Amino acid sequence: MYQNLPHPAALDRSRFSRERLESATEITEKKESGLLARATTSGEWRVSKSPRVEMMSERFTVERTRDDFWPDEIVVLRDREAGSWARVVPGQGANVIGFGARVGGKDVETFLQPSDEPTAGRPGGYGAPVLFPFPSRIRGGVARFRGTTFQIDRGPNQPHAIHGLVARRSFQVERLAADSAGAILECSIEADANVLRQFPFPYRFTITYRLTGRSLRVDLRGENRGATTMPLGFGWHPYFRLPLVPGSERAAAIVKVPAKKLWELEPTLVPTGELLPVPADRDFQVARPLGPIFLDDVYTDVTRASDGNACTLTDPSGLTVSVAAGETFREWVIYAPPTRPTICLEPYTCPPDAFNLADRGLDAGVIVLEPGQSWTDWIEMRIE
Repeated sequence: MYQNLPHPAALDRSRFSRERLESATEITEKKESGLLARATTSGEWRVSKSPRVEMMSERFTVERTRDDFWPDEIVVLRDREAGSWARVVPGQGANVIGFGARVGGKDVETFLQPSDEPTAGRPGGYGAPVLFPFPSRIRGGVARFRGTTFQIDRGPNQPHAIHGLVARRSFQVERLAADSAGAILECSIEADANVLRQFPFPYRFTITYRLTGRSLRVDLRGENRGATTMPLGFGWHPYFRLPLVPGSERAAAIVKVPAKKLWELEPTLVPTGELLPVPADRDFQVARPLGPIFLDDVYTDVTRASDGNACTLTDPSGLTVSVAAGETFREWVIYAPPTRPTICLEPYTCPPDAFNLADRGLDAGVIVLEPGQSWTDWIEMRIE
């Protein structure tokens, strides 16, 4: 019913070590008299009036910039040798809004961009929104966990609460680095009074992006900062271009989803609690063309490889983007709507409405943290 994690003393914290990296150029920012201050590993503070900070190692670069669509500053991670990049907006939920590389002499962006559509949508409909402390929907906005009932806000005209509590919130930049290990951005967020009003469990959530080659590694950490047991779930919602390469056909895109079952969904997209075999028209265990189908499905019973489980999207030209996830990720939501040129390959640790499914005694993958405990896992995107 729940995933119980070991005592915090037994958890591996090495991925989140704050030790200094000898070759790193790490910075911390603070405002002093309206100026931007920088600290290097030597401890020397340098003050600049420029809103743009650029860090460079022999191979990697971290930059800050802005554009006309996103209201907040964008952090750009680059691998100059691989010709790859990742663009992240810490002030908008630490959302990755671009991931691409130079392939065959051309720059290829894999994420859907506002300019790809006749009319740009809302910012939350692009990038890879972070869904924490629960992914997808909570039935009616009412969640139950071990005798506690809590009410989560619903959007206007929404029957359910949806997509967690951090996707539109500003994350704190904890670390930027460009070193021999890659271009790195680490961000964090803590539950504030507005979150605790809805989800009465104090937490700290940290997400670390590391770009190396044509790969973006995403390390995740959720900590229970409260005095009571806390439930959580996590999801990631990347909007890829469909097709990946202009001029290709949507139906010809090749998709692989290593899962044998689906959660049966009600019309408002919350699970009934029943699991169904994947029907033939939605079965992508063996990679095949997407065809004319439109998807908004929750896959489970995944087949795991030694390095995790992965979904892939391959353009007829041969370009492939993969999304792999670690051991606590047991669901995939695949979203390919009829009205937008996109497909989402979304790794989830649990299905929609997981807290309530678990309250009914069902195995819903809810992660349970005792006070002081942490959950860690990873996701990795790769362009091939």
